[in-house]
Amino acid sequence: MSTFAQRMLSRLRRESSARRPKRSNRGYYTFIIAPHATSKIHRLHIPTSLLYTVCVFALIGLVTVSTGLVIVFRKTKTLAEMSAIRVQNRQLRQENSALKLRYEELNQRVSNIEDVSDALANQAKIPPVSASLSAREAAGGPEMADKLENDTESLERELRQLKSLQDQNAVRLASIPSGLPVRGYLTDGFGGRHNPFGGEGSEFHAGQDISVPHGTPVQATADGIVLYAAPRSGYGNVVVIYHGNGISTRFGHLSAFDVEAGQRVKRGDVIGRAGNTGRSTGVHVHYEVREYDVPVDPLKYAPGYAVTKK
Repeated sequence: MSTFAQRMLSRLRRESSARRPKRSNRGYYTFIIAPHATSKIHRLHIPTSLLYTVCVFALIGLVTVSTGLVIVFRKTKTLAEMSAIRVQNRQLRQENSALKLRYEELNQRVSNIEDVSDALANQAKIPPVSASLSAREAAGGPEMADKLENDTESLERELRQLKSLQDQNAVRLASIPSGLPVRGYLTDGFGGRHNPFGGEGSEFHAGQDISVPHGTPVQATADGIVLYAAPRSGYGNVVVIYHGNGISTRFGHLSAFDVEAGQRVKRGDVIGRAGNTGRSTGVHVHYEVREYDVPVDPLKYAPGYAVTKK
């Protein structure tokens, strides 16, 4: 035992023997306070009930504080979760808005595809091709939108190729003579004929004569480029148009020109006026079709017409 403890024990014994009969400490807790080895000893008597009361209140306080901390923690956690949910909802709204715009764009593209498909079908005289990709019926979120967009792009490529081919065919068809340049009486046709000026024998007629009133507008029978627009020997005032692929047309005996050399024309454009110039016995249009500069029967390119003698 240490010297300090031995001294304190001796002092307690002396003081105890010197005091009068002890007071009962039942119901009390005694606390001995001695700051230093030589200082006076102080006794603190605390009633048991008070100590129990303090402990109970301390316990209640501890439980209250703990419960409050738990509540605060849970509330903080709940607020954090609600904040995260709000952020997530905002992101979902943005994604849904973007997806809605994407579907609307796809709807427009599908509608355009259907319009082009219908137009091509009408031009080709075939039943329209169904796009079968209506975005209005699509569901499934971004994955379905991606698939729909890929399918739409694929169909757009196919339609572009088809339209390109159709356009090429349309250009080619537009460059092939069709019909006659004027509406009138078909007189001298293609091939051999008697001399129209009363001479003996026969001669080869390289085109189709069409009798019409003086000044009747003469129209191009196909798209092409004007090679010649001027007087030329027996043709009188003549327009020559080249249509490509070796095909050309000639319009003779005109009274006036509405085009000039180098000008591009479309089928139906007015190129001149009917007249009686050159080697002619009356007002009419001499119409020729040539393949690689070899005259062919113009009625080959005007099915349904027959020669009617005036």
